[in-house]
Amino acid sequence: MKTLLVSLILTVLFTVNLSAAVLTVTTLTDTDDTVCDSQCSLREAVDSSVGGDTIIFARNLRGGTIQLTKTLLIQRRITVDGPNKRRITLKGDNTFRIIETRTDGTSGMVISLDGLIIRDGQAVGGDGGGIFLNGSSVLNLTNIAILNCTAQRGGAIYMPANARLFLSDSTIADNTATGDTTAGGIDTFMATVWITNSTISGNRSTSNDDGAGGILLTAPENWYIRNSTIAYNSSNGTSWRSAGGLVALNGIPGPLTNTILAKNTGLNPDFYGRSGGSYNIIGISNQFSNGASGNIVGSVENPVDPQIGVLTDNGGGLPTLALLAGSPAIDSGDNTRATDRSGRPLLIDQRGFTRIIDSTVDRGAFEFNSQPFVANSAITGRVTTASGRGVSGARVLLRDGKGETRIALTNSSGFYRFADVAANSSYTIECFDKRLFFPPQNVLIEETTEYVYFQANN
Repeated sequence: MKTLLVSLILTVLFTVNLSAAVLTVTTLTDTDDTVCDSQCSLREAVDSSVGGDTIIFARNLRGGTIQLTKTLLIQRRITVDGPNKRRITLKGDNTFRIIETRTDGTSGMVISLDGLIIRDGQAVGGDGGGIFLNGSSVLNLTNIAILNCTAQRGGAIYMPANARLFLSDSTIADNTATGDTTAGGIDTFMATVWITNSTISGNRSTSNDDGAGGILLTAPENWYIRNSTIAYNSSNGTSWRSAGGLVALNGIPGPLTNTILAKNTGLNPDFYGRSGGSYNIIGISNQFSNGASGNIVGSVENPVDPQIGVLTDNGGGLPTLALLAGSPAIDSGDNTRATDRSGRPLLIDQRGFTRIIDSTVDRGAFEFNSQPFVANSAITGRVTTASGRGVSGARVLLRDGKGETRIALTNSSGFYRFADVAANSSYTIECFDKRLFFPPQNVLIEETTEYVYFQANN
């Protein structure tokens, strides 16, 4: 008989926020009865949530599209944890913005969105066609794409004073701004913006006055851009404050690091403003010096070609800009600056592929000649009675395809967890209790965290 690995998950080893809940979206239809029950839409889950809750999607919805009927309003601290392999698409009809956040009065209210594709939104006569971040909120975006959205300011994202944006492993592409002094992609005012492992491409500012195609940071409080690619954006502006790629006006001069800022078009094609930085490729700029701090910088007469491809899915499910063979970005970055916002080394590129090949990190969001990074996952969930009360001391058994098993016990509130579960593998999960019956479940491990819940039939 194969080895039985017993893992007793007790309260001291597995801490949960007992005031928070995990709400499961079970339908792609945009229904709105304000109740998240067995038939629960994303809108109903958001409306039913309380601060600290997490919203997930039933596994059978992965890869599906929610055709929204109106803006999704988020007014409290929540996490929307979508699938990162087969993402959920939130689709508009170009008559309303997709997401608007409003502070609940909590300073620094944190909203986290993961594993979503946001597309076809338009803030008619307003700002933030994809996302409008209101008040002093914090927005964490991971493994997100915002595509084909339009607004006067911030075609994809608009952020006012005191807001904070942390963008990682994401793509902002083909968005449009129509107003003056604005950006087609990301537009912020007196905000904090940290961007890592992301692609900003194909965004445009149509104003004939000024503006930025990709990103506009006005009087930023704090900002940096690391290991990202900003390319193929455009600005029609004729003002000296215009740029196709990035404009940083006044405020703190944040650093660009290990980033490609090239092949944009405008009066200033790639960059205008205040910035420092190192180990970047900047196609055309007279504000950075070629060779200084490891930067490769071109001029109007002699622009630098980063040798990148067109925007497409190069693996990972989101569109990226691949490095071509011979690109000056390959093996030319700075490993010490290839870190996330917590200062930890980047293990993966935007696609989820191994980040450093041949000992030196590549510049930009894409690592050349890399393969998918395989990491172990976790399975977590809760065991409840038919009425929803947590079951303490239930035995949860996890069996792999070879018949090897592990066991976890639920804590006092019914929660359990298995760590270090092999990704891309199938498992059978069973739950046993002296008084209650739970049907077994089969699960394919696709995500970093898989949620498996058991509710008694009797």
